[in-house]
Amino acid sequence: MPLLHFIDRGRGAPAVVFVHGFTCDLADWDHPMRTLSATHRCIAAGVDGSLLEGEPDALVARYADMIDSMGMDAFVDRFYEDFFVPSTPAAVRACVGARRARIDLDHARRLLLDFVRWDATRCRAVLASIDVPVLVIQSTAVGPDFERVAIGPGQVSPFARAVIDTVPGAVLETVPCGHFAMLEAPDVTERLLAGWLRRLG
Repeated sequence: MPLLHFIDRGRGAPAVVFVHGFTCDLADWDHPMRTLSATHRCIAAGVDGSLLEGEPDALVARYADMIDSMGMDAFVDRFYEDFFVPSTPAAVRACVGARRARIDLDHARRLLLDFVRWDATRCRAVLASIDVPVLVIQSTAVGPDFERVAIGPGQVSPFARAVIDTVPGAVLETVPCGHFAMLEAPDVTERLLAGWLRRLG
């Protein structure tokens, strides 16, 4: 069984690797991949990214306490509801809601706590190993009480800040929408990607 799920389409250089954020899906990149695969090799990889900072054991304990006090079902419901802003289209809400219904809550708790620990211990080292051009498209971040918040003008999410500070030449763009920029603002997302690729030459 592969450790990493991926979609590989098209030919041409430079190749473009699409990496989605937490709870997004490979298929979420379908719109830009359809267009860009006419001139570029496009690979969508199934991984997550958020970046939580702090002492690892304390972060894990804080998340575990929150999950245990709310119950995993209620925690996941809140987590998913936080992805959306008032302008999030009903079709995107329905698509993401269908994912929520498939979650194994026992597995989700273990995975989430492992994710928190990985962010706090390994994320920056992995980012430091990247030696290719990077475009970060941000739309939301995790707030101080682990709630998802929209990114405002001039703000930078902790994960985006880590990429910009760690990966030489990384470019940051912001799309004012909910968590799913590639679904909520596909034309804007595609335009940002195409412009970035043109500037790479």
